Amino acid sequence: MEDHRPETAEEVYVPEGACTAEETYVPDEETRKAAIVRSARRVFSRMGWACFFMLVIATVLAVALAAIIQLAAPDLLKEAWAAFAISIFSTQLVAMPCACLILKKMPRFIAEPQRFGLGAYLACVPVCVFLAEAGNIGGTILDEFLGRLIGTGTGSVSLETAFIRLPFWALVLLLALVGPFMEELLFRKVLIDRMRGYGEKLAVVTSALMFGLMHGNLVQSVYAFLVGLLFGYVYLRTGRIWGSYGLHFFMNFLTGVLPIQFAKNPLLRDYILGATLETDDAAALGRFLQDPQTALFPLYLLLILLLAAAGLVILIIKARCLRFSESSLQIPKGKAFSAVWLTAGMLFFLLLCLINITYTLLQ
Repeated sequence: MEDHRPETAEEVYVPEGACTAEETYVPDEETRKAAIVRSARRVFSRMGWACFFMLVIATVLAVALAAIIQLAAPDLLKEAWAAFAISIFSTQLVAMPCACLILKKMPRFIAEPQRFGLGAYLACVPVCVFLAEAGNIGGTILDEFLGRLIGTGTGSVSLETAFIRLPFWALVLLLALVGPFMEELLFRKVLIDRMRGYGEKLAVVTSALMFGLMHGNLVQSVYAFLVGLLFGYVYLRTGRIWGSYGLHFFMNFLTGVLPIQFAKNPLLRDYILGATLETDDAAALGRFLQDPQTALFPLYLLLILLLAAAGLVILIIKARCLRFSESSLQIPKGKAFSAVWLTAGMLFFLLLCLINITYTLLQ
């Protein structure tokens, strides 16, 4: 894989016949800006195509696996977790590595890692919780609003409903270990390394938006976009995926694994899955208060609330401290949207993502 540290636009584009071997071509400002935009369009289009084919591969493989399981064990597909497990295997263990291979030979823009101390990293934890909860609430409201607007109700199945039958170790493996690592590898390391030369802020926002859209439903898309902004910024500053992966692991464990584990308790299941917990009966209320797991659940909710509140305060205070370095290949103002999203690869990726989101809404 080629590492690239371009200094001038001549490295991106030199008109044929513009200079001899002994001469140095120095383009005017408009030519330089046009060259940068052309280079960016090629790069972002290829990244869009890679993610488009990732979704195609994941979809085709998931359908093939479902068909095989339908023939071998049709009752298995009636389980909600089976469809999610097939999706995780097809997307994160097969399709995402394929996308990484497609993009492997593209030049990377390397920058020296900046100082990102333990205190700054720990401050990201409550901020991540706040963004996750804000994204979850916002995505749920939008999902329900559009669902009612078109008369279909909610368009997504909760993780608690899908994975409630799986053992704890399987939840950790699928939701906290394997999935986050592959997502950080593709959407942070591979994509941001190839975007950052055209603008660090652009790289963080674009990779987060692609990360969100890839999830295929409104709730997870909004959630993933917001936390993806933080994951991308942490990766940008550190230059290593272990920082963003640590945050991703923590969030999936806190907001995915633990709620599912709590939902396995019959006294908590209806409450977590959205129903009203019936505690009018004195005996039922006594069992609820005496059960060790149900006693921990209010503490869990309190922890989420405190972390989210702290995260909001930290975000307000530290937002002005965010740093994005300028690049010699920075896309000119007013050209970023067309250079990124109005390219063939990105348009096909966006179209396929919108089809997936619409499909989940119509279910």
